[in-house]
Amino acid sequence: MKKSHVCCLVIIFSLFVLNGFAQQDVKKNRECGLEGLWQQCQDVEMTEGPEPKIKKIIAVLPLFKRLDKDGKMCNMIMDQRSGAMFVSTEGTYKLTSDSTYVEQLEQSIYPNLVNVDSKLKFKIIDDDYLFLSFYLEKDGLGNPLNKWISELWIRVKYRNLHEGNMAER
Repeated sequence: MKKSHVCCLVIIFSLFVLNGFAQQDVKKNRECGLEGLWQQCQDVEMTEGPEPKIKKIIAVLPLFKRLDKDGKMCNMIMDQRSGAMFVSTEGTYKLTSDSTYVEQLEQSIYPNLVNVDSKLKFKIIDDDYLFLSFYLEKDGLGNPLNKWISELWIRVKYRNLHEGNMAER
């Protein structure tokens, strides 16, 4: 009888400890500013120098990245002809330093990315821009690529439909 009580106590204690670690990861995710909905940008004008600033975004793409407080993530694509949106990659993410995080991909439209851990370097500028860079050995179809990819994402924010031009950032 005592043995089963000890086992129960050990299990309960373990659950509390694991929950504490999970809460720390959630807190780290929240503090680093990654959480939110992001839209990928293309053709960006920037200032020069050691701390570049965004001058102008020429175009945004129909690609979105959602990073939740609880460590869940997904990438979404909007079909421009139909307006339909679908999830292209889904999984979790974990902050590994103040400039890197790992996306643990559980599902993807690209079979070679399923169950893959993808390490990304990031920098957040002015709380609204997310620079990502990552190394790709293979493209989504499995062809050799072996190069660094850089992306710029802009935070999607609430906008009042009755104030100003919706196209302005």
